[in-house]
Order: sequence, then C-alpha cells, then structure tokens
Amino acid sequence: MKMTKDILAISCSAESFRDIQNRLVSANIKLYHADSIEEAICKIQMHSFCLILFDIPFSEEEGMNGISVIRQTNPMPIMVLSENADVA
Repeated sequence: MKMTKDILAISCSAESFRDIQNRLVSANIKLYHADSIEEAICKIQMHSFCLILFDIPFSEEEGMNGISVIRQTNPMPIMVLSENADVA
C-alpha cells in the first residue's frame, strides 16, 4: 500500500486547481484547497502537508504577511504562484 502525500493549495478559486488535482491522483498525491489564509491555518493545524501552493491574488504586503503567518504555524515548503511579475 502506497502512502499518499498531501498538498494544500491556497487560492481564491478551487476551480483553477481542478486539472492539477486530477493529474495528482494517479501519483497518490491528494490536493486540498483553502480559499483564505485563515482557512489554510486551520487546515495546517489539523493535517500534515508536504507542500503549500500559494496562489491568492494579493498585494505584496498581504502576501508576505500571509506567508509569514503560515511559516509560523508550520515550516513546510511554500510555492508562490502569481500572474503579477512584480511579486517576488
């Protein structure tokens, strides 16, 4: 029996991750979704994730604060996805 790996996607739209979720199932990876930092923190406190995908349209200040709060909750890898080229 293979162990599943769990990833949390933080995004305003679960729909944008539907295709990714479908592709990860065959690799025994389960994708969870949270549509806010608050919901993400609750899920992180209740579940163990190997990676967080952070895809919320945010200003630089809001995004960095959200990442900082998540880092304080659990120091797991975070991948930030953004359409805004100015966000680093």
